[in-house]
Amino acid sequence: MKKGFSLLLVAVLLFGIAGCSPKDDGKKETNTDTPTKEETNKELSFDTIKKVYEDNGYTISEETEMAASMIGAKSGFKYKTDKGSLEFYEFDKTSDAYKKAESEGIITLEGFGDFEIVVNNGFAIMKTEYNEEAVKLFQSL
Repeated sequence: MKKGFSLLLVAVLLFGIAGCSPKDDGKKETNTDTPTKEETNKELSFDTIKKVYEDNGYTISEETEMAASMIGAKSGFKYKTDKGSLEFYEFDKTSDAYKKAESEGIITLEGFGDFEIVVNNGFAIMKTEYNEEAVKLFQSL
C-alpha cells in the first residue's frame, strides 16, 4: 500500500510541476517597439531615427527630403514636429565633410557659411538653440 501511495504521490507531483507551471522555454520577452542602443548603432537609418523620436513624444507632421549634397552628405531629411524642426543627414564616414563634422562639430553650406552639427555613427543632426533635448536624444542612439 505504501508503494502505491508513493507512486501516486510522485505522479501527482510530476503532473503538477509539468502541467501547471508556466512555460519557460529559456527565452526572455523583449520589447521590440523601441530599438536598443546596440540595435540602432548596428542599423541606424532615417526610419530608426524617426521611430525613436516618435517613441519619445515627438509628433512628426511633415517630412522633407533635403539637398544633402550641398553639405557633403549622402542624404538628408527634415522632420517638422510639434517641438520644432529637426534636420538629419547621412554621411559617408570616410568623406571629408563627415571628418570635419566629427572633429569640428560643423558643416559648411556653400554660400551660407558654417552650421553646428552633432554626429553619431555616420549620421548627423543640425544643432539649433531650441533643439537641445533632441540633440541629447540623438546622441543616445
